[in-house]
Amino acid sequence: MTESLNPAEFERMKNEIVQLHILVDRLNTKQQALTPPKEEPQFSLPERWNGEVGSPDGLLASLDMQFECQPGRFPTARSRVAQLTSLLSGHTQKWAAALYNSKSPACNDYAAFVAALRKTFVPPSSEVGAEARLLKLRQRKRSHRFLAHLRWPLEEAIQNSLRDDPAPPETPAGCLYVPTSCRSEALSWAHSSRLSGHTGFSRTLKFLQRALWWPCMARDIKDYTSACDICARSKTPSHAPVGVLRPLPVPSRPWSHVGLDFVTGLPPVNNLNTVLTVTDRFSKAVHFIALPGLPSARRTAELFLENV
Repeated sequence: MTESLNPAEFERMKNEIVQLHILVDRLNTKQQALTPPKEEPQFSLPERWNGEVGSPDGLLASLDMQFECQPGRFPTARSRVAQLTSLLSGHTQKWAAALYNSKSPACNDYAAFVAALRKTFVPPSSEVGAEARLLKLRQRKRSHRFLAHLRWPLEEAIQNSLRDDPAPPETPAGCLYVPTSCRSEALSWAHSSRLSGHTGFSRTLKFLQRALWWPCMARDIKDYTSACDICARSKTPSHAPVGVLRPLPVPSRPWSHVGLDFVTGLPPVNNLNTVLTVTDRFSKAVHFIALPGLPSARRTAELFLENV
């Protein structure tokens, strides 16, 4: 026989169940509020690129990964261009600043900015390949077959100039004669190109002698490398350290230390156009001796004893 339920007891249990549901909902809401939002992954900044060494492929690949994993930090193309610009240095940074100051549309288009950067600082693949193939030429294997397969602008210029300035009979076997009109271009390519790296006289000479020749090659290379402004400013001198400069001793009394000098090229007066000055370094007193010209060392000593 089923026991009947008191209505008042039923109402109390119903209210408790409702209160429990409300409490559970509040706990779930509080737990969701305490859960921290999902953070975007952090990336270390890649190395800056100055446009002189290497290529920007590594830098651009790192930025592409950063843009993909952090879309909230770089939502627009302009913000991505700004991030790339902050990782440029040297010539590339100056180029980017000039592009921004000129209000170029590429500053608002990341793909266009990257294309302009590559076009300005990354050489064409054909040029790099030609220089790399020439650098791989081994010494003692001088063959025109190498030059026949190599299509670089210097070879074409040499072949065109050989029509007016043919190779002399003393040209070594296996070497291509360089006419006078192409020698400056050959020296610049062998010494100042991106792959040669401003080598010294000996390395530049050995490099050119592998496939090229012209009379007085060593002298021209020596003059060119000695006059290279970049080498003069950046290369470390190989000579012995110079001596320490020492000031002249300070005299302690008059006429213990003197200085002699000649003033020449003066308008002649009574056939005298030169003045010998004898200066006391202690008192700064000066003797002036008029002369008809520059005297010899013996006569200078005699004039000093006679007048001072």
